Amino acid sequence: MNLPAAVIINSDIICQELDGQTVLLNPMTGGYFGLDNISSFIWELLQDFDSVQDVLGCMVEAFDAEPQQLQKDLSTFLEQLKSADLITEAGSQ
Repeated sequence: MNLPAAVIINSDIICQELDGQTVLLNPMTGGYFGLDNISSFIWELLQDFDSVQDVLGCMVEAFDAEPQQLQKDLSTFLEQLKSADLITEAGSQ
């Protein structure tokens, strides 16, 4: 399962915390995406780091899980964000 080198967060996204959950709204599509605590943590990492590998490295340090499982989970999460037009892979615009 290959991770993109980097992702770009859609600049139109509105991010808001509601009742302890992060909600992402894409005003262009009207779609919204709710994030749990772990997904919110990863979303913050995506905003802080240019490299997806750096995000994965932070996840490995933060969570007690096998790196291969974390890579798979990150890949799945990125695909969900991409499907919701919340991110694009760098270089694929």
